Amino acid sequence: MRFLKLKPKIFKKFSIRRSGRTFFVAGKFNFRERRTLLKKLGIKNNQLVLLEQTHHDRILFVTSKTKINFLGRASRRGDGLVTNLPGIFLAIHSADCLPILFYNEAAGIIGAVHAGWKGTAEKIIQKAVGQIQKKFNAPLRDFYFFLGPAAQACCYEIYPLSISPFTRGRKGGVERTTFFPKEVIKERHGKIYLDFVKANYLQLRELGIKQSQIENSGICTIHNRKFPSHRREGNKRQNTLLSAIMST
Repeated sequence: MRFLKLKPKIFKKFSIRRSGRTFFVAGKFNFRERRTLLKKLGIKNNQLVLLEQTHHDRILFVTSKTKINFLGRASRRGDGLVTNLPGIFLAIHSADCLPILFYNEAAGIIGAVHAGWKGTAEKIIQKAVGQIQKKFNAPLRDFYFFLGPAAQACCYEIYPLSISPFTRGRKGGVERTTFFPKEVIKERHGKIYLDFVKANYLQLRELGIKQSQIENSGICTIHNRKFPSHRREGNKRQNTLLSAIMST
């Protein structure tokens, strides 16, 4: 298990401590490593929340009644976490998919979203923000987002057989569903690459989030070997990246 030197700058501007504590760690996260992680953080097993991720768009609001044991098997399924409880870490695990950590100072809310290409296609980050606005009446101007390490457009190749979900056009006289705008699909040397990190950025901008409210790590997990990558390592991969944000 390795803690990675990655500190989002966008949360440091706040004087309130609850916005500033994040961590990124690579590991196998078996029982022994999970117990060690809790000990290093100085927290109990119900203070670090991790879902059984499904590559869809379900968001879980963590309340005082939510029972998830980090040392046990994940008991809830979903790909997004939100809370306004103090003393809680919300965590996402990934190995090329995009971890999005966010904070709303005025509402005292933190969140963590797992956005792979499927979750991005289902606009999970837009749905998370929309649900928070509805539940907490949280203004858009108070949200701040960190887009963590993920497969970037430099390396994330998509193949001809799977291209139809990414492009606009007509087939048999029927308009196909458009999951991504053209500007996130790149073609180089006869190969096609998807920038789903930029797609999430554009979805936030589409909501009305300003550029100054978003920080992108720009780290590509495929070619940066400090980070786990399913695309690079395949079946030999043992580690995942855990990205977490805490409320205090």
